Amino acid sequence: MDLDLTNSSTKVVKDDQLWSPDVEDAFREALEKFPDCGRRKILWNGSQYGRNELIAVYIKKKTGKTRTRKHVSSHIQVLTRKKEKVKNAVNSRKTLEKLHKSNISPIEQSETSTINKICLKTISTPKLALKTHTTYGRHANGEKTIMLDIRKTWETSNDTIKNFSYKNIANKFPPRLFEWLNSNPNDRFFIALCKCNLAGIPPLESFENFRVDTIFESSYKMDISMRTIISSFGSVVMDKIETCTSIEEFHEPQCSRYVYEMLQTQMSMFSVNLLCHLSKIQQEHERDLVNPILANYTVLLLVQDRKTMEILMVIALLLENCSENQEPYSDIYRLTL
Repeated sequence: MDLDLTNSSTKVVKDDQLWSPDVEDAFREALEKFPDCGRRKILWNGSQYGRNELIAVYIKKKTGKTRTRKHVSSHIQVLTRKKEKVKNAVNSRKTLEKLHKSNISPIEQSETSTINKICLKTISTPKLALKTHTTYGRHANGEKTIMLDIRKTWETSNDTIKNFSYKNIANKFPPRLFEWLNSNPNDRFFIALCKCNLAGIPPLESFENFRVDTIFESSYKMDISMRTIISSFGSVVMDKIETCTSIEEFHEPQCSRYVYEMLQTQMSMFSVNLLCHLSKIQQEHERDLVNPILANYTVLLLVQDRKTMEILMVIALLLENCSENQEPYSDIYRLTL
C-alpha cells in the first residue's frame, strides 16, 4: 500500500466513534507494519516521520477515516494499560492459587477413616469459639446481601485444621501480628481464606447500609474486646476496638455457656468505598481486575479478655472474589510461624 504523508489533516470525531471495528483492524495492522522505534523517526519518501503519524495515515488509506497521531498515541496507551492489567491479574491469580494450595501443610488420611465420621469444625481456642463473622449490605427493601461469611462448618472428624505459614502473608499484615504469634500459644491463631460475594451489594447511598455481625461462644464468663485492624498494601488504614459483655445462654452445673454478640457494627468508610468500587468493576465485566486489589486488602481480628488482657483469639482474613453464582464461604487454617 502506498502511503501519502502529505495530507494527514484532522477532523473532530466523537469518542465513541473513534475506534469502530474497521478502524481498529487497520490500527492493529499498522502496529505490525510499523514496529516501535522509540524516539527514532521512520524514513519514508526521503522524509522522516514518527510512527504514530504513519499509523494515522495508514488508517486513512485503509478506511477513509481520519485519525490524528494524538488519537493513535492515546489508543496505544490504552491498549498498553489493558495488557498490564491482564498480566497483573494473571500473576495475582497464580499467587493466590499458590497461597491456597502449595503453602498449606498436607495431612494424609485414608478414605475409610473419614467415612460417616462427621463433627462440627469451628475456629475455637481453649476459652473462646467463633460462631459467626458476617459482613453484609442492607437494601432499601430490608433484604441483605451477604458479602463475607465465616461460621461453623461440617467437616470429617479427623480433618484436623491444617497449618498455614506466617511467612507467606508477612507483607500483608502489620508487624504486630508476628509479635503476637511469637509471644502467645499457637492455638490462638487462625487464618481465614474468604471467598467474598461482590454481586448484588446495595448502591452506596449510605455507609449505614453496610454492617458486620460477630458472635462468640464460651464456657467462661468475662468481658471481651475485639480489635479490628484493616490494612491495604501492608499499611494500616483502620484500627478500632469494640467491647462486649457476656450473655448467659444457659446454665447447668459445670456446664454454662455464654454468648458474646457484636451486632450491626458499621463497616469502615474505607471498606465500604473499596467493596462498592470492586462491585462496580465486576459489573463492567472486569472480574480479572478484582482479585489483584482484594489480595492487598486484609483484615485482622484480635480478641482479648478486657480484665487480664489475655489474647483469646486472633484471626487473619485474606479475601478473594467468589466465582459467579457462588455463595461466600471461608477455608480455615491454623496460622503458624
